[in-house]
Amino acid sequence: MRLIAGALTAGLLWIVASDIGLCILDRLTVAMNSFRRAVLGAALGYAVLGGAVGLLGIVHQANALGVGTLVVLMLAFRLRTYLERLRAFPRVLAKCRVSMRSLDGTHRACLGVTVLGFVIGLVAAALPAVFWDPLAYHLPIVAWVQHHQTFSFNADIPQSGFPLLAEAAAFPAYAFVGSAGASMMTFGAGIVLTLACGMVAESVLAGGGWLATALIATSPLWLWIAPSFYVDVPFALFAICGFAVPFVVRSDVSLKDAALLSGAFAGAAAATKYPGLVVTLIAAGSLVAILWRSAAIMETKNRLRELSSCLAAFTAGFALFASGWYLRTFILTGDPVYPFLSGVARGAGAAPAQHFCGGGTSAQDALMLPVRLLIDPKSFCGDPGPSLVLGGALFVAAPFVLRSSRVWFWIAVALTAFWFYSAQQWRFLIPAMCIVAILASALAQSLQPRLRLAVSSLLIVLCLAGASVNVVPSFRAQASNSLAPAYRYILAKESGQQYLLDRVESYAASMWLAAHDRDVRVFALDDVRDYYFGPNVTWGNSPYPGGRRLDWSAAPANRYGSLLRDGFRYMVVNNNPAYTHRTLVNIDYGALREDERSGVVQKVFSENGVDVYRLRARAGD
Repeated sequence: MRLIAGALTAGLLWIVASDIGLCILDRLTVAMNSFRRAVLGAALGYAVLGGAVGLLGIVHQANALGVGTLVVLMLAFRLRTYLERLRAFPRVLAKCRVSMRSLDGTHRACLGVTVLGFVIGLVAAALPAVFWDPLAYHLPIVAWVQHHQTFSFNADIPQSGFPLLAEAAAFPAYAFVGSAGASMMTFGAGIVLTLACGMVAESVLAGGGWLATALIATSPLWLWIAPSFYVDVPFALFAICGFAVPFVVRSDVSLKDAALLSGAFAGAAAATKYPGLVVTLIAAGSLVAILWRSAAIMETKNRLRELSSCLAAFTAGFALFASGWYLRTFILTGDPVYPFLSGVARGAGAAPAQHFCGGGTSAQDALMLPVRLLIDPKSFCGDPGPSLVLGGALFVAAPFVLRSSRVWFWIAVALTAFWFYSAQQWRFLIPAMCIVAILASALAQSLQPRLRLAVSSLLIVLCLAGASVNVVPSFRAQASNSLAPAYRYILAKESGQQYLLDRVESYAASMWLAAHDRDVRVFALDDVRDYYFGPNVTWGNSPYPGGRRLDWSAAPANRYGSLLRDGFRYMVVNNNPAYTHRTLVNIDYGALREDERSGVVQKVFSENGVDVYRLRARAGD
C-alpha cells in the first residue's frame, strides 16, 4: 500500500509540477528541443510547487485541505490540456518504441541498467524511513508544519530555521499519504536529475547522454539518497539545471530570459540548502564567462551594458525563489543564514558534527584528497560506486580532449573546493559527481569505436554491479541501500512495525512511550533520529548547533531541574553499539550512572540497547 499510495500521489504531483514549469517556459523566449524543455520544465515546476506551498504556510493553510485545494485548482485549470495529452499518449508511446528499436547495443544496455536503478529506487522509496537525516529533521519538520499549518521555527530543531523549499515541495505528498509520499517526491527529483545529467552530456557531445543517465541512476550514492527524504537530490537537480541553462538554450534567443531562468534555478538551490549561495556565485560566474564569448553579446555595441542586463535578470530570477525563504529565516531567528551568523553554530557539538566525516583541510589534506576519494571513499560517509570512481579518471582527461567540457570541469572543481572546506560528506558533493558522470560519458563517447565500446561496456558492467549489490543479500554490507533487510516486509511476511523494530534501535522505546504516556514531553539524549517518538520529543546534547543540553558538571539533583520545570517526564538514551560506534556520543556515562544511583532518574524500559528513564525531582518521587 505504501508503494501504490506514495507512487500515485507523487506521480500526480509531479505531473502538475511539470505542467506548471512548462507553462512558464512557454512564456519565456527560450528555445530548446522537447526533451530539454521537459526536463527543465519538471525541475522548474517542482521549485514553483514548493514556493506555492510556502505561500500557503504564510496564511496558515499548509495542511491537507490547503494543498489539496491548490492541486485541484491546478488540475481543473489545465484539464483540457491534460485530456489532450492523454489522447496523444499512445502516439508518444509509439514514437518511443521506434526510438528504442533504433538504439545500438551499448545504449540499450545503458537503458537497461538505468531502469534497474529506477526499480530499486522505487521499492526503496516505499519502505518505512530508517535513515539518519529524514528521521532527525526532514520528516519531523514536515510533521511540525502539518501540525501548525505553517513553516514556523522550532527551536528544538535548528534545521527548521533553514530555507525549506524542498521540504515544502514534498509536503503535499506527505500531507496526503505520509512519509512514503515525501520519499516518492524526492525519488521523482532523483529521476529528473538523472535525465538532466543525460541532457547536459548530450550538449557536451551528442550520444553521451545515455551513459551519463546510467552512471547516476546506478550509483550507490544516488540509490541511497534519492529514494530517501533527503534534500540533497533536489538541491543537485536545481544546481545542475542552473548551470545547464546557458548550454542547452539556443544562442539566438533572448539572453535575458535565459539568464532569468538560470538565476531561478540557482535561487531554488539556495532556497533548498545554504550551499546554494555558492552554487549561485558559480552559476553567475559561468554565465558571465559564456555570455562574454557568445556571438549574441559580441555583436552588440555595448557588451558591458548587455552583460549587466543579463546579470540583473539572473539576480531577479534568484530573488524570485530564494528571497522569501531567507526573509522568513531572518524574521523567525534574527539571522538570515541561521545559525551561522548568530553564534549558535559555534556552540557545543557544532564542530564535531561538521568534521565527523572526511578529513582535515590543510594543504597536505588537499593534495591527498584525490587519493583518499579513490582508495577510501567510505571515510567520507558514503560511496559513489566503482563506475563513478573509474569515471573520475575520464573526468580528469575530458578538458584536454573536449573543449566543450572545460567550463563544466571548472564548475566541478569549484564545487569540490567549497565542499573540501565545509562538510566532507559524499551527499554534499552530488552536484560535482553529476558533472563527473557527464564528462566521463562525453569522453567515452568521443573515443574511437572499438575503444568506446570497451570503455562504455566496462562502465556499464560496473553500473550493473553497483545496482545489483542492493538486491543480493550476501552483499548487504557493501550496499548503500540494501533491499535485503526488507524482503520479508516486501513479501508481506512481516509488518512495518516489525521491520522498524529490526532497523531502528529506538523504535521499541517509541512504541513503549506511545502506549504509556503519549502526550508527555520526552528528552532524547544525543540520538536525534526521533521522528517515531512524535511531536513531543526534544533533542538533548545533539551533535548539531543549538538545542537543549545537560550540564554534566552539575550535581545530580540539579541536572534535570529545568527539564522538569518545562514539563519533561522521560529521557531516552541509545546505548546500542550500532548507534554509538557510528557517531560522537555527547553523554557522560559515569555521571548518568551516578544519577541513576542517586534516584533522580529511574530506568523504566530497556530494549535493543535503548533505555527509557523517568525524570524525578528527587529520589522516591
